[in-house]
Amino acid sequence: MRNNLHNFTDSEILQRYFQDVRSIPLLSQAEEQELAKLVQAGDEEAKRKMIEANLRLVIYLVKKYINRGLPVPDLVEEGNLGLIKAVERYDPARNCRFSTYAVWWIRQYMRRAIVNQSKVVRLPIHVMEELNLYVKGCRDFIKKYNREPTLEEISVYLDHEFSTINSFLGSFSQLVQLAPGGRTDENEGASISLEQLADTNAVNPLEHLHRILRLKTILLWLNELTPKEKYIIIHRFGLYNNDPQTLEEIGQTLELTRERIRQVEAKALVKLRRIIDKHKITLDDML
Repeated sequence: MRNNLHNFTDSEILQRYFQDVRSIPLLSQAEEQELAKLVQAGDEEAKRKMIEANLRLVIYLVKKYINRGLPVPDLVEEGNLGLIKAVERYDPARNCRFSTYAVWWIRQYMRRAIVNQSKVVRLPIHVMEELNLYVKGCRDFIKKYNREPTLEEISVYLDHEFSTINSFLGSFSQLVQLAPGGRTDENEGASISLEQLADTNAVNPLEHLHRILRLKTILLWLNELTPKEKYIIIHRFGLYNNDPQTLEEIGQTLELTRERIRQVEAKALVKLRRIIDKHKITLDDML
């Protein structure tokens, strides 16, 4: 196949690209595992084959991000970069198909591109004051009920009618990436100041605000795990801007065998699944 990963110029070329991608056969699980092992060994041809066989996954995921301010060709390009990253990082020893693993990376790259191109909104003082009240109320609510509140629930909880930020908060149902930007301190995302949110060099303050609330919820859930379980989940799935690590890499850090790390990971995932089910959160929401 031609090297058509990037640089689309018009809709006709884009449609032709989509047709080319859909003509590429999918991999069986056995083929996927074999190629992944070759990729780990540095085989560039295996890497190319694995990328091409999964390009249609990017096209499928792009649909969710259309009309978010980024042209479709740019979304495809960013998604393909995420796919490439996933191929490079995928561990065939993981107990999951590659597509399940790659979805996070593809969405991560597309979301970052959308956020980075968004114009920063400078908000009036009275709006910022109400946002401040909203953030504090949400933090208290999440701490008490272990879930993210709606605007109506916060209004009742604080006995305050949010008049000036009503239109802004309507976009909060759009989920933002789980991992915060910047350093990997897991508490940093929850302590971003409103001054930082309004800074002209920052991303859209509404995106940051939602990220804060989402991160706070995830932090609460992870805190129900043991320290070892929490560490393994964070580094296995690349939360808080970490790169995902293999069982071997985590095992070396914790001085445990690969099999022991796998067992602890499995136990932690069962716990998290129970928490997610309890709060009626879907896998799509989490991604």
